[in-house]
Amino acid sequence: MLNIVLFIFITLFISSCGTSNNNPLNKQTAYLIDSAISGAEYTCDNIKGITSFNGEFTYNNSCEIIFTVGGVLIGQISSEDINEDKNVLPADLFGLNRENTQDERLVKLIQFLQSIDNDNNPYNNIEITQDLRNKLKYHFLDFTNTSMNEDEIFGLIQDINKKLVSKEKALEHYKKTLSSKFDIILEVKDEVNDIFEEKTEVKDSLFEEVKNKSSEEEEVLSKKIIETPDVNKETKEEKEILSVQTQEQEFIQKQVVQIQQSIKNDLIQEQVIQEKEVIQEEETDEKIKQRITDVIVNLESKNIKEQEEKGFSYNNQRDVTINITTKEILYNKEIIIYEKNTVYKTPVGNTEKLENKIVATVFDEKGELNLTYTLGNHIQSVWIVIPYFRLRVEVSISNNTIDLDIEN
Repeated sequence: MLNIVLFIFITLFISSCGTSNNNPLNKQTAYLIDSAISGAEYTCDNIKGITSFNGEFTYNNSCEIIFTVGGVLIGQISSEDINEDKNVLPADLFGLNRENTQDERLVKLIQFLQSIDNDNNPYNNIEITQDLRNKLKYHFLDFTNTSMNEDEIFGLIQDINKKLVSKEKALEHYKKTLSSKFDIILEVKDEVNDIFEEKTEVKDSLFEEVKNKSSEEEEVLSKKIIETPDVNKETKEEKEILSVQTQEQEFIQKQVVQIQQSIKNDLIQEQVIQEKEVIQEEETDEKIKQRITDVIVNLESKNIKEQEEKGFSYNNQRDVTINITTKEILYNKEIIIYEKNTVYKTPVGNTEKLENKIVATVFDEKGELNLTYTLGNHIQSVWIVIPYFRLRVEVSISNNTIDLDIEN
């Protein structure tokens, strides 16, 4: 009997040791960042998931974390190599110093990530949708492969009807992220000055050519003068040399003036382009703000006593009628209802996280939503999210009913 008990104890001990990596106490949380990257798939041993809206993913103490989007391998990192700030940047996926923005693999990766963003605006985070993951399911790229060329990325982006973000734009955003979130300040290349310096070199070279040619012609002229018995008398040959020299100098001077004017025009054009880009970004931001501020939410309460919170059980539930009305503009637009909104502390500041999704559906042709859903009695309010309006609002449940009227 004692031997049997001892055998069982040893078996349980070995079993517990062999599954230590699956112990919830060993699980940790980190964040995939260019901006926060949501919708990327990851695996870590037997842990699988999709990064949440703030780039959050879960891993254990000793695994290789692999990030993918459909059939595209973004990169991988050992859990032991994750930075103490719990953020994983593109540079970290390739084992690079975070100040490195020259590596070709890194540049191609941030181009790809920013190009597949759902709303094409990486400054409000990078969202990878389920629809896009499905489109990339049978596209195979490996960003850890140094031999991958730009044509492969360009072709893939075209296949999913997206536009490839330029290297300059991708690096501009990535450097701003490094600066604002990680205090990594990098030198920003001044392309206008580069153009000026390049064309100035051409101009200097031209001046040098004029100078050398003038020196040679002066030397020839001096010899002619020395060989002439009467230094005060200009021969026909000397006059011709002086005439040719003058014409060449005038011609070259005109070329120099044209180059200077070309440099000036290029600089002006470059400044105009930059100013237009800034104005377009400001107008886009203003339109988004206007659309958000135009949304008015009217919550109607029937002044009926709230049902007392009785705690959750499978027998302690009730049917809740959800009535949402608006205009036809919301026809076929998505609406998501969550149970709660929790505030979490992260390495980059506090963030809100919607949890316990109740239902995700769309508005009907009239821009309305009428449905009945079974909820626990402990749920006294829900969070309603309408991505089209970027609207997120908490609504109380009165008399087992939710009434919400949205005016646009």
